[in-house]
Amino acid sequence: MSDFPFQDWLEKTVNYSGVFACGVRLSNKSSSVRSYHESYPEARIGDLLQTITEVAFTLRNSQLGSARLRWVFENGQIHSARRPDGSIAVLATSKTPEAEPSVEELFTDFLTANSAMA
Repeated sequence: MSDFPFQDWLEKTVNYSGVFACGVRLSNKSSSVRSYHESYPEARIGDLLQTITEVAFTLRNSQLGSARLRWVFENGQIHSARRPDGSIAVLATSKTPEAEPSVEELFTDFLTANSAMA
């Protein structure tokens, strides 16, 4: 799936501290996911990506939404970021303080990338 617009972004997430899995869903509903931890199988991340897209859409339509969402769990966190073009990225991370800079840097890259060149 080398023609996926955010393929480079997905591939580089493996190099960031605290990132267990990631995914991107485009506005055309195509998606791609990566997992680096056995607790986050790619099939589950794909399902999660679809669900987060639906939640973000509902929140936005209710004027409650934001471009960034975060869910905190006992053993990890799920972060999402939405671009103006409707693409959504998701990161599953540890709750350690070391993960936060990874999330910020990765989402900055995602949000500022030219999707045709990403």
